[in-house]
Amino acid sequence: RKSRNLFQPTQVSRRRKFIQTKMPGTIYHHPCSANSVGTRAYAAHHKLDVKEVVCDILKGEQFKPEYLEKFPWHCVPSYFEEKGKFSLGESNAIVRYFGEAHELDTYPKDLKKRAKVNELMDYRQCRFYLKIGAVAYPTFGWKPKPAKEAFDAAVEECAKEMEEFAKIELSEGKFAGNFESLTAADFVIRSALIFVRGCKVLDDKIPKAIQDYIARFDAAAPTFKGVSEAVYGYMEHVRSQ
Repeated sequence: RKSRNLFQPTQVSRRRKFIQTKMPGTIYHHPCSANSVGTRAYAAHHKLDVKEVVCDILKGEQFKPEYLEKFPWHCVPSYFEEKGKFSLGESNAIVRYFGEAHELDTYPKDLKKRAKVNELMDYRQCRFYLKIGAVAYPTFGWKPKPAKEAFDAAVEECAKEMEEFAKIELSEGKFAGNFESLTAADFVIRSALIFVRGCKVLDDKIPKAIQDYIARFDAAAPTFKGVSEAVYGYMEHVRSQ
C-alpha cells in the first residue's frame, strides 16, 4: 500500500491555513510614526480586514500594563489578533506576516525575489532609517540636538546614504531593488522618506532619482496619501518653526 507523505499538506491543513490568514486583526499605531505609516499603508493598499487603534507614544501609552499584556516589547506599531491571542511587534515583521498570510503579490513567492525584498526591508530598518533619523529626530525635538559639528556630519552621512541607495537600488523608472512593480519593501522605504520632508537641511540633498521614486510610488499606491496625512502635516509644522 502506498504510504502518505506526512509532510504533504492535506486539504484540511490548507483549509485551516486559509481560515487563519483571513483572521481580522488590529494595528496599534501612532499617526506620526514612520514605522506605523509603512505598516498601515501596506494594509490599506491591499484592502486587508484590519482595524486601527492609536497608541499615544508621546504620553507613554505603550508602557501601560494593558498594552504590555498584549505587547511585552512595547513596540509601536504592533499587531494583534483576538482569536488565538496572536501578537506581533516590529513593523517589518508585521508587513512580512501580511504578505505571506494573504499571499500578496507585493511579497513574491519566488525565493530569490523574496530574499531581495527582505534584504531591502532590513536595510531600511537597520541603516537607511537610522541615517535619516540621526538628522530628523533632533530636528523634530525628539532627542537632544548634538553639537553643530556632529549634526553637520549626520546631515552629510544622510545625504551620502541617499545617494548610495539611489545609485544601487533605483534604476530609472523602477521601484526599490530595481523591481518592475511595487513590493512590500517600497512601503517601508517610502515611509522613512517622509521624515526627510521635515528637515530643511536636506532639501538640496535629495537625489533626483529618489524624488522620482517618491512620485512613482505615490502614483502606484494612492492610499498612501491618506495614511500619511497626519505625519506630513507634522512635517509642515516643523518646517514652519
